[in-house]
Amino acid sequence: MYYGYWLIGGRRIGYVGKNKTPEVEIFNPVQILVYKPKDDDWKMYNDPNEILIQINTVYNDFDLPELAYIGWTKDEILQEFDKPSFEKNECIIYSKDQKALILHLTQNKVDWLKFIHLNKKNRSRNGVDKYV
Repeated sequence: MYYGYWLIGGRRIGYVGKNKTPEVEIFNPVQILVYKPKDDDWKMYNDPNEILIQINTVYNDFDLPELAYIGWTKDEILQEFDKPSFEKNECIIYSKDQKALILHLTQNKVDWLKFIHLNKKNRSRNGVDKYV
């Protein structure tokens, strides 16, 4: 079963950019998608066997410093990661080891991101392998 988490209770405090101040307050800024294998714990809210599939966020969460790129400029991203795997429609995409980081730009700054675990290999129409 796939299960989506939102930070119920509404508002969360986070930040935008590299400076952790000033803080911002946003309603439901983080979404997490997990896969829950059908085992003895699969009906538990805090299932120890669930597998992270995707994180979507619109701000930098103090608890997720590994994904604190909201507010960074395109130049800062390119300096941090070098050349992207793919670019299209205001998105910069990096992929490695069946994981992808999608950074969306508005006015040259990251305004949302998705981090995705990819695990299913598909064959594209032109015969080149791609991950979905």
